[in-house]
Amino acid sequence: MKLFSQPRAGALLLLAAAAGCAHAKPMSMTLNLVWTSGAPDLQGDIANAFVGQKLALVPLVDGRSAKTVGQNLEEAVPRPVYTSDNVAAFLTSSMATLLQQAAGINLVQTGPTRVLRGVVTQFFVQEGGLYEGTVAIQFTLQDARGRTLWQGIEVGHSKRFGHSFEAENYDETLSEASKGAILNLLTDSQFQMAMRGARPPPPAVVNTAAGSTTY
Repeated sequence: MKLFSQPRAGALLLLAAAAGCAHAKPMSMTLNLVWTSGAPDLQGDIANAFVGQKLALVPLVDGRSAKTVGQNLEEAVPRPVYTSDNVAAFLTSSMATLLQQAAGINLVQTGPTRVLRGVVTQFFVQEGGLYEGTVAIQFTLQDARGRTLWQGIEVGHSKRFGHSFEAENYDETLSEASKGAILNLLTDSQFQMAMRGARPPPPAVVNTAAGSTTY
């Protein structure tokens, strides 16, 4: 029976350990936030709601209690997804792009007639058999004097198939869910009324279809 020398046996053990590590599944992920969703054409009624108004978009605030942006549930122990990027800044930039490119809305820095603020309350993807994302933003529309004209929570959802625990799939799901929340805002009839300067809507109605609450 041929025996390996001690140095050679040690080398083989190291190679086996390295092979095992190469096939080990990562226990977590740090995601670089990348906007992957296109901008739809939103002219017409949406653009008309902004005619004669100058809108300022205040940087969104991150109001989430948990700072993870996702988790994978395919293993016995859930694998969290983190990001070192600023979620609120990412959404503010993406929203500004959608407002300008898709709806043709010119944002202003000075002299606004309408001011839009928002607090991010949810920004998360849960991965099981599907990637399922939810983004929720609580918006407040004010006039130039700071008086609240409208408030609402807009929610966007996204579901998709994809290879397990891949950054690209998390980015795509978050982007689509974010776009959904923003589109729900722009198509919200009572938000449009407030933008045009119509009389404030009645108190506390929950819009289950668009996921918004208005006052």
